[in-house]
Amino acid sequence: MAERGTEFTRSTTPDSGRSATIREEVRRGLEERPTMRPTVSPPKRTTAQIASLGMGIASLTLGTLAFVAPLVTGNRDKVINLRKGKLFGVFAVNPPHAAVHIGLGLLGILAARSQKAARGYLTASSAGYAALAASGFLVERSRSGINEVMGMAVNTADNILHSVWSGAAALFAARPHLAQRI
Repeated sequence: MAERGTEFTRSTTPDSGRSATIREEVRRGLEERPTMRPTVSPPKRTTAQIASLGMGIASLTLGTLAFVAPLVTGNRDKVINLRKGKLFGVFAVNPPHAAVHIGLGLLGILAARSQKAARGYLTASSAGYAALAASGFLVERSRSGINEVMGMAVNTADNILHSVWSGAAALFAARPHLAQRI
């Protein structure tokens, strides 16, 4: 190996006939080199990552609307929703419920960066939403209207939405490449 390096050094001396050949090869190599950088496509995301990102954005949006927009809740609060109300006249919300949605939304967006994190987020949020929906349905058996479960305002529409959300998150967590196989 050392001998080879020495041979290369000797062959590049001006007296050697091989130096012209080497210079010619270098010149051709430079001419053949592309003038523009090759475009690199971003890595493909799995269905779990796309679902995590989508669910995160949706949860963040709903939480923000429920927290800062009394216009969509119908409450008479000034800027920040301080009491129980109904988002779009359908879903029961209050500040703790909105804060949980904002937190879960941010986590979903961050988790979408890798497949492992996305699947973990989807699995955990599926379990959390299922527990919230089950608790909401149990509380609702005794009282109708807006109820509180773990400090969060819920009603029938919330319980149904949380059940569907839980099922979708479980599906995407279990089958991270679902759309790519179809």
